[in-house]
Amino acid sequence: MDLSKLHIRRCFNKAAITYDLHSRIQQQAGQTLISLLENITQQADRIIDLGCGTGLTSEHLARKMHFKQFYAIDIADQLLIKARQRLRYPGMNVYERDFDTLNITDGCYDLIFSNMSLQWSNQIEQTLAVLMRLLSANGLLAFSLPLTGTFNELPALSRNHFLSFEKMCRLLGCNLLLAKTENKRIDFESQYAALTSIKASGANYVSGRDQTLHSGLSTEFRPVTSTFTLTYHIGYFIAGKTSHG
Repeated sequence: MDLSKLHIRRCFNKAAITYDLHSRIQQQAGQTLISLLENITQQADRIIDLGCGTGLTSEHLARKMHFKQFYAIDIADQLLIKARQRLRYPGMNVYERDFDTLNITDGCYDLIFSNMSLQWSNQIEQTLAVLMRLLSANGLLAFSLPLTGTFNELPALSRNHFLSFEKMCRLLGCNLLLAKTENKRIDFESQYAALTSIKASGANYVSGRDQTLHSGLSTEFRPVTSTFTLTYHIGYFIAGKTSHG
């Protein structure tokens, strides 16, 4: 595992206790993605959930889909402790795994699902190409992720190089079945409270800098007692395998 992934895993492991409470936007995005998916199918014999975290969205997906095998993976072993406690349905399996390391020897899936996780990929184009090859003949790839415009109120975190909606559509190309965006905003009592909440959700790694918000919480960002709004620009994508995909 490369250095950036080690930093990401460390951030999420530190947030294991507070993750569920501070991941409201992630949970809402997961519910939206599942609702969009339900309009296309409610049957997928073999499912894999990439970046399952503590399993909150995985559990919701499992209740909505008819499946035989469900694999939930994440790189943060402390989050997976909660996921294993939560995902005790027949046919569900939880593993520690980096989705960037999947390859065609991992078999095929009727649904590859990922909620607010693929932005942590170090090689998104390559990973998407592998995921499309891992789909069964009629399989679906359904995912959400933050796009350009997310955290614009926080310059340090907006440097995470979020991809644009247009680029994601180009990467999926003719396989794309559905694509939409929405802005979600959450109000905090101060900028400091917003940053503290991000850290409590584990999403405080600043890509390209090999560091986190740990130092920023006490230096760059000082407590300010005025309402602070944080914006998430979220993209939802569903792609299907074409006859030449």
